[in-house]
Amino acid sequence: MLPRFQIHALAAAVTLVIAVVSAPVMAAAGGGVAAGERVYEFRSGQFPGSTRVDLSRFNKGNVILPGTYAAAVQVNGRPGAPESLRFAVPAGQQDAQLCVDRLMLDRFGIDLQRVDEDRVGAGVGVEPGPAAAVDDCLAIEQWVPGASVRFEQGEQELFVQVPQLYMSQRPRDYVSPEQLDGGVTAATLQYNANVYDSHIGGIASTRGYLGIRAGINAGGWLLRHQGSLTWSNSAGSRYQASATFAQRDVVSLQSQLMVGQLYSQGDLFGSVRMRGVELVTDDRMLPQSLVGYAPVVRGIADSNALVRVLQRGVPLRELTVAPGPFEIDDLYAVGYGGDLEVVVREADGREKTFVVPYSGSARLLRPGYTRYAVSAGQADAVRLGYQPYLLQAQMQRGLSNAVTGYTGALKSEHYAAAQLGASLNTPLGAFSLDMTQARLQLPSENLSGQSVQLRFSKQLVSSGTNFSVGAYRYSTEGYVDLNQALRLRAEAEALGDPQSLDRYRSRLEGSVSQAFGRDGGALYFNASSTDYWNRSGRTLNYSLSYSNRWKTLSYSLSAQRSRQLSSQHVDNEIGLTLNMPLGTAERAPSLYSTVRSDRNHDIGGNIGISGSAGRYRDLQYGVNLAHAQDGATVGGNVQYQAPYAQLGASYSQGQDNRNSSFDLSGGLAVHGGGVTLAPRLGDTIGLVRAPDAAGARVDGGDGARVDSRGYALVPSLLPYRFNRVELDPRGMSTDVQLKTTTRMVAPRHGAVVRLDYPTDTGRSVLIKARRSDGSPLPFAASVFDVYGNSVGSVGQGSRVQLRSDDANGVVTVRWGKQGHEQCEIFYQLPDRGPARQGLPDVIEQAVCERIRHVASEVQGNRISAAPPSTSNKAGGTDDPIGIERPGYPPTARSLPRLPIPGTSR
Repeated sequence: MLPRFQIHALAAAVTLVIAVVSAPVMAAAGGGVAAGERVYEFRSGQFPGSTRVDLSRFNKGNVILPGTYAAAVQVNGRPGAPESLRFAVPAGQQDAQLCVDRLMLDRFGIDLQRVDEDRVGAGVGVEPGPAAAVDDCLAIEQWVPGASVRFEQGEQELFVQVPQLYMSQRPRDYVSPEQLDGGVTAATLQYNANVYDSHIGGIASTRGYLGIRAGINAGGWLLRHQGSLTWSNSAGSRYQASATFAQRDVVSLQSQLMVGQLYSQGDLFGSVRMRGVELVTDDRMLPQSLVGYAPVVRGIADSNALVRVLQRGVPLRELTVAPGPFEIDDLYAVGYGGDLEVVVREADGREKTFVVPYSGSARLLRPGYTRYAVSAGQADAVRLGYQPYLLQAQMQRGLSNAVTGYTGALKSEHYAAAQLGASLNTPLGAFSLDMTQARLQLPSENLSGQSVQLRFSKQLVSSGTNFSVGAYRYSTEGYVDLNQALRLRAEAEALGDPQSLDRYRSRLEGSVSQAFGRDGGALYFNASSTDYWNRSGRTLNYSLSYSNRWKTLSYSLSAQRSRQLSSQHVDNEIGLTLNMPLGTAERAPSLYSTVRSDRNHDIGGNIGISGSAGRYRDLQYGVNLAHAQDGATVGGNVQYQAPYAQLGASYSQGQDNRNSSFDLSGGLAVHGGGVTLAPRLGDTIGLVRAPDAAGARVDGGDGARVDSRGYALVPSLLPYRFNRVELDPRGMSTDVQLKTTTRMVAPRHGAVVRLDYPTDTGRSVLIKARRSDGSPLPFAASVFDVYGNSVGSVGQGSRVQLRSDDANGVVTVRWGKQGHEQCEIFYQLPDRGPARQGLPDVIEQAVCERIRHVASEVQGNRISAAPPSTSNKAGGTDDPIGIERPGYPPTARSLPRLPIPGTSR
């Protein structure tokens, strides 16, 4: 493909070979160019030879032709919504100016009231007078004093500069409701599958997992379903639904409305699955608001291990990891709060379990901002027969910069709770303190108690210390939270023994990270400690790690304590991991080694090589040798990120064990144009439509490429924010040219927004031509097709570079306004069938014949036989060449098939 900037780059090259004789001047007001843009006059006589070339079109570096353009907008450096821009030419000027009206100014974020006040104060009225209009087209500086615009045609972007005095007092990343894109009607599916087969001591077992997130978008509503299918050769199959609900945003209330099987908002009372309705504030609609998070799960595997992550018994993730440290940072949590249970199953059948605390940080809001949640319905806790109706309401309010207050109440058939608390922002850190009163009615007794909770968070930028979470909770003996109340009541009704559930007495948890400067490494610590009213002992879970590097060697030292939730078995591990590249090449593989010691002082470890391959590191691979008390295990793993899915496989073999696994994950969208695949999908996605641009890569798309039908998926967009989406044309056929590679969009939550990238099709052609007298064509002369559209230019060495839609045709080369200053080239291209064009077609010899029939030698004549539309492919219009003769322009079918010597591809 020959991008547009290559075809038109000759204008820039002119400045390197000719003399500039005029000084830069300021653009006149209303001229359609930014103030200060340089204007030049060129001496064409400096070109090789004596031919004079009309270079008036190059006197300005960014000539804008009249017409309508689609473009992204930036106002004072702030991204804005895409606009349809109309340009018109004022009388006496060559360059077109942007036509601006009051609605456009408002979309730009300009304070129209302030502008009107200043105009009235200056005695010029609210709106510019009729004399300022050009076909009802007003320049921005005629509206706003000191304002200017600059339009980049190649990137399809408009840059607007406005004095800050006239800008509305809006947050920098404010997006108005009118700029939000609700997307198109579509269905989506994200999946991740794993098959794990193991043979240990002669016993074979096979396990399968499929997690899905499916959705349908229609009429502003989102229908969502999340669930998982598990299968094993011993227990059979089981499908477990996590959530199924309909949702839509209510922008006027800055909220999300959800109906169905969902998880209640758990900021104050904990999250519970329910069947009902919920209206909850969506902070993402706020400028500079914080979004929710899911914790990062870190651990160490001794072999090709199967890792399962659960929250309240619901599987969130299941995957196979390679030996050594692993990190899972793409969890999609199903509710606020609730510790994560991580189960690591090694290749030899050993299992270890640890807990990752999942709590919110200190609750602080901006002054005057209110966050609320109201839910009503029937509890639907997993594996519980007790399903009472419940009503919950909570509210948080920023009272000042330093104080945020919050309160809430919950009522069900046999349980009630109320909470009151406040958060403080102090120089020592952010604190929150709250107290909850709860009461539960059981068949045999009533439980009543209080819980007091203190939270703390602090980030010390100067020392690199971050206390991400620190919390302490103390509860009286009669206090139970909502999830405990549901389980106690269910057990009391079914078994008559409500004491089987552990009831918290106190719980302390914290997470600290510390960076020690450029060469000092980083320390990470995470811990939780819990004791109970109804059983002795205390559980303690922690992980501590330190990482650093010395020259090319990276190393980390870690310690971890975990508890088996069922047997109370405690594991203590200490590990050392080393990693070093084998060479200096960009994709050189790395040698890694891990040594660990467990609670019995058994020492084990592994050594291996890992690396990546491919232009975009699409292929990841590794081989390893592990040693444990029961012998050695050798294994390997590979992962490939294809344009439409992610695949992985692993295998390991030990003395008495063998296991293998296969992973497959990806997503798809069903829309009006068919089915489009992607390696990954998030909640809010983009649907790229670029006709004939198969092979173009989506930047930031996890390897996604435009398919044969011209579609691709952007896996993740930020809702209620302007997103810049770019296409990388490398990989496309040279038959196709993208008119723009960039689009801006602000989607609603969960939307599938369509992003159109118009394209031009036609074969790229390089013609080595001379005039009939043997002299070269003038450098920088323009090339037009039979309809007067500019299709290329003459480069160095009398080479004509153009794009053609026809296998044979005629083009006119023009370097002046007189009849003898133009000639025409008849060309014929070889038949290459349906194959995509990899390189431009080259015509080694061609003659540019002088046009014999010319209506006149004055400027501005148009082709009488041209079709009504003279719109060029760049989106504007172009003056056709000034020729007129019988039978002109010829059609591709009427052209003679000339034997052109030296024709090649």
